[in-house]
Amino acid sequence: AELDANVVGLHAVTLGFAPVIARNGGGAVANLSSVAAFASFPPFPTYSASKAAVHSLTQAMRMALRPQGITVHG
Repeated sequence: AELDANVVGLHAVTLGFAPVIARNGGGAVANLSSVAAFASFPPFPTYSASKAAVHSLTQAMRMALRPQGITVHG
C-alpha cells in the first residue's frame, strides 16, 4: 500500500498534470520525500523503500520533464 500511494500514485498524478503544466507555459512539481530515502529505518522497511523510490523517480522525472518547461523538486 505504501508503494502504491508514495510511488505509483505520485507517478500517475505527475503524468496526469504534466501536459496541463506544459500547456500553461511550464511550472514546477514538488515531491515529498524523506530522510528515509537515504537512511533506512528497520521498523518501517516499506516506508523507507517507497521514499527511496520517490527520490529515484524524482530524479528521472526531472530529466524527462525539463524539455517541457517543468522543473521537478524533491
